[in-house]
Amino acid sequence: MEECLTCPAGTFCVSGSPAPVDCPAGTVGRLPGLVALSGCETCGVGTACAAGSSHETLCAKGTFGAEAGAGECESCPSGTYQDLLGQTNCTLCTPGSYCPKGSAAPTPCASGHYNDS
Repeated sequence: MEECLTCPAGTFCVSGSPAPVDCPAGTVGRLPGLVALSGCETCGVGTACAAGSSHETLCAKGTFGAEAGAGECESCPSGTYQDLLGQTNCTLCTPGSYCPKGSAAPTPCASGHYNDS
């Protein structure tokens, strides 16, 4: 090869590096050409960043990101739900419905059944 290539976004290259190194999970390399791990920024709350990410990903419905620096979003626990993207917590399930782990919305109880919690 006749020239050196710029490290792509989501990676960094130290001087003399034979190949780019991914920014670790929970961080993001927004710009190409980072020269050190310190150039990888911590992902914000309500988002997640897999290793080598060049941008943050909003937490999906049914998940949340309570803390900065997450490699992946957490599923809402049983009894809760989240119907919006990029949230930092989950909402308690409404009476008369149920919410399994990772629910994006409450599911109404069928006729002849109830849930008062």
